[in-house]
Amino acid sequence: MTDVDIKALVTISNVYRENIQLKLKQVTYTQSIQMLTADIEKLKSDFSSEERYVQLSTQISQLVQDLNSQRNYATSQLSQLIQAHVVELNQLVDQIHRIRTELVEKFDENKTLQQKIDSITTILNEREDTEQTLKRENYKLIKANQSLKQQLEEYQNAEYLNEREHKLQLENDDLNNQIKKLTQENREQKQIINTQFEDYKIALENIKSMNEEHKKNMTTISALKKQVHQLSSIDTHKELTETRIELNSLKNSLDLRSRQLQRKNSELFNSKLMELKPQTQIVYLDSSKDNKQQVEQEKYDYLLTLLPADRRSVLQKSK
Repeated sequence: MTDVDIKALVTISNVYRENIQLKLKQVTYTQSIQMLTADIEKLKSDFSSEERYVQLSTQISQLVQDLNSQRNYATSQLSQLIQAHVVELNQLVDQIHRIRTELVEKFDENKTLQQKIDSITTILNEREDTEQTLKRENYKLIKANQSLKQQLEEYQNAEYLNEREHKLQLENDDLNNQIKKLTQENREQKQIINTQFEDYKIALENIKSMNEEHKKNMTTISALKKQVHQLSSIDTHKELTETRIELNSLKNSLDLRSRQLQRKNSELFNSKLMELKPQTQIVYLDSSKDNKQQVEQEKYDYLLTLLPADRRSVLQKSK
C-alpha cells in the first residue's frame, strides 16, 4: 500500500467521523425539543394563570423558533459539508481507481519482468553449470600439464647432468695435465735454483777467503805502520828514506791489491745476486704470493749473513 492510499483512507475516515458528529448534534436538538415540550406540558399543569401561560408560551415559541433556526442552519451546514465530502469522496474514488489501474499495470509489468528474470536466472544457472564443468576439465588439464612438465624437467635434468658431468670430466683431465706440467716445470726450476745456489755458496766461500786475505793485508799494513813509527826514531836519514820508500811501495802494492779484491768481490757478489733473483720465481701449486715472497726474502737474508758486516750494511742500506 502506497502513501497515496494511506492518505485517501485517512480522508475517508475523517469524513465519516464528521458525519457522525453532525448526526449526533441533530439527535441532541431533537431531544432538547422533546424535553422542552415535556416541560411545557408540565408548566401548563402547574400554572393555571393565563398571563403566566401566555408568557411561557411566548418564551417557548421563541425558544422553539430559535431551536428550529439552529436546526435548519445545522442541517444546511451538514448538507453543504456532505456535498463537499461527497465531491471529495468521488475524487478519492477516481484517484483510487486510477491508482488501482496503475497498480494492475505495474503488476503486469512486474510479472513480465519476473518472467524475464526467471529466464535470465535459468540461463545463468546453465552457464554456471557449464563454467563449473569447464573448470573441472581445466583442472584436469592443468594436472596433466604439470605431470608432463615434471617428466620433461626430469628428462632435461638427467640429460643436463650427463653433459655437465662429461664437461667437468674434460675440465678435470685438463687441470690434471696442467698440474703435471707445472709440477715438472717446478721440479726443473728447483733443480736449476739448487745448482745456482750451490754455485753461489762456492762464490761466497771465495769471497770469504778474499775478505780474510784483505784482513791479513790490513793487519800487515797496520804492522808496517807500527814499524814506520818505530823507525821514525832512527837518526840515519838514508836508511829512513829507503825504509819509507820500501814501505810506501809495499803500501801501494797492498792498497792496489785490496782495491782489486774489493772490486772483484763486489762484482762477483752483484753478478751472482742478479743471476739468483730472476730464477727465484718458481711456480708454487700450493702456496700463496706472500709465501713466495717470504721464501725469497729468507734466501736473500741467508746470503747476506755470509758477507762481512761492513759489506752487509752497505747492501742493506742500498736495498
